[in-house]
Amino acid sequence: MTIKNRYYKRARIAEKNFRRIIRYFSLDISATNTAKLSGISVRSINSIYIKIRYRLAEECENYAQNDNAGRRSVAKQNPNPPKHKNSTAYTIFGLFSENGRIYAEIVPESIKCSLQSVIRGKMSIDGVIDSNDWHGYHGLLDMGYWKYYRVESNHRGLINKTPTINGTESFWAYAKHRLSKMKGIRKGMLYYHIKESEFRFNHRHDDIYLLVLKLLREKPI
Repeated sequence: MTIKNRYYKRARIAEKNFRRIIRYFSLDISATNTAKLSGISVRSINSIYIKIRYRLAEECENYAQNDNAGRRSVAKQNPNPPKHKNSTAYTIFGLFSENGRIYAEIVPESIKCSLQSVIRGKMSIDGVIDSNDWHGYHGLLDMGYWKYYRVESNHRGLINKTPTINGTESFWAYAKHRLSKMKGIRKGMLYYHIKESEFRFNHRHDDIYLLVLKLLREKPI
């Protein structure tokens, strides 16, 4: 039997209790601890958390598409990656910092191996920047090694007009701290954890609880 819930389709959780779960999620409390606090099974909480992360990723992708002036584009790739793809396709991320916001994207497969070699100090980035797939990233993340690479200003092409490197460095410090608290992240969920970190970082001065409620009210999970 479903219960009326503006935020959760076919819900079996009362809206009042569901808002509590959103509150715990907004405070970055783990699914395990949220289950203990709410009295709802870990399996159910995990399912809700995953759906929220999908929604946050979608919001980040939509924002990138609507705010791509001055960038090659963070949105040219598939905006909806497979949700449980067991591969390393999402290991390398390119980061943009613009207008005080961070945008993270999966680097094109055609230059993934080259950029991985750059990050790990095996080749110079000069051999990559002339590629048609080079998007003028401000920073790169090798999630296989949890390593950040700073792209110098003269390697950013025509995309960046102001020195915004520190934004990506700050983002990685923030995301690394968040992700390191987790006991393990499935490969298929890595993209969504990065996008969740992007959302939280870009709204670090806002009330995440109210933002998430608004998103779910407009488009229930």
